[in-house]
Amino acid sequence: MRLDEDRFFALAVAGVLGALLFAGCGSAGEKPSGGGGGSGSLDGGSPDAPAPPPFQADQPYTYVAKVKNLLVGLPPTDAEIQQVVNDPSSLKTLIDGWMQLPQYGEKMKRFFELAFQQTQVTAADFADQAYPKQIAINNTTTPLLVQNAQQSFARTMMQLIADGRPLTEGLTNTQVMMTTAMKEYYAFLDVWEVDDNGKVTDRFKQQHAGLSIVAETAAGPIPIADTLNPSSPNYMHWYNPDVATNNPNVAGCTEDPITFPAITCSCAANVAAGSGTTTMRPPDRPLPT
Repeated sequence: MRLDEDRFFALAVAGVLGALLFAGCGSAGEKPSGGGGGSGSLDGGSPDAPAPPPFQADQPYTYVAKVKNLLVGLPPTDAEIQQVVNDPSSLKTLIDGWMQLPQYGEKMKRFFELAFQQTQVTAADFADQAYPKQIAINNTTTPLLVQNAQQSFARTMMQLIADGRPLTEGLTNTQVMMTTAMKEYYAFLDVWEVDDNGKVTDRFKQQHAGLSIVAETAAGPIPIADTLNPSSPNYMHWYNPDVATNNPNVAGCTEDPITFPAITCSCAANVAAGSGTTTMRPPDRPLPT
C-alpha cells in the first residue's frame, strides 16, 4: 500500500516548508541575512555568499535503487532501471510487483518495528507490571515472549496493509495481532494489579478462594475444555507431559501431580507450559485487545 500522490505531495511540501522555516527564521523580529544577488541567504551566511545551485532531480538510476532497497532490500535489475528511464510512470507498476516478493514482508515488518520503537522492548520493561515476579522464568521462552511483544504492532500494521487499509488506521485501530502467549500475558495483567506503592492485588485469587491448581501427567490427557470449565471436576487441572521431568533438580518439581495454590502466577505458569505457542503465530485476523 502506498500513499496516494496528492498525500505524498502534501507531505513533501510540508517537509520542505518546515526545513525552510527552520533554516531561515531566527528569533522574533529577525530577518534572513542577504544572499548572493540580494535574494537573501537562508543559512545566515555572508551577504556575498554565492547562491545555491539550482535543484536537479535524481535520475532513475538513483531513485529506483533507493525505492527497491527500501521495500525489499534488493538492488534493481538493469531491465527495471531501463523501464523507468523509458517511462517514469512505470515505477508504480514495479512497486506493485516488488510488494509481492517474500522479502517485502520481512523488510516492512522490521521497518515498522523500528518506526514505532518496538525493538527497544526488553523483559525488564515488564518488571513493574509483574512485580515482584518477572514476566517469565524460563530462559528459553522469555526471549520469545519479548520477541512477540516487539513484533505485535508491526504485524498489526502489516495486516492493515494486506487488508488494503490506510496507514492512518495505525493510529486509530483498536485491534492488534497477538500470539497465544501474548494473550495469556494480557489476561495475567487483567487480574494482577500492582499499585504505586508496590502492593499486589491478585483478583484471580480473590475470585477463587479455596481452589487448587493441578498439573499432571500420570492420569492421562485432560481436554482443555474441561480444564477451563468451572463446572467440570477437572477445572484448573492441567495436563503437561513434562510435569515430572521439566526441572528434575528443583525440589518438589518431580512430583506427579503437582498441586499449586490458586494464585495468578500458578495459573499463568500452567497456561504458558501447556499453550505450546511461544513463537509468533498471527491469527487469520487481528484480535481485539
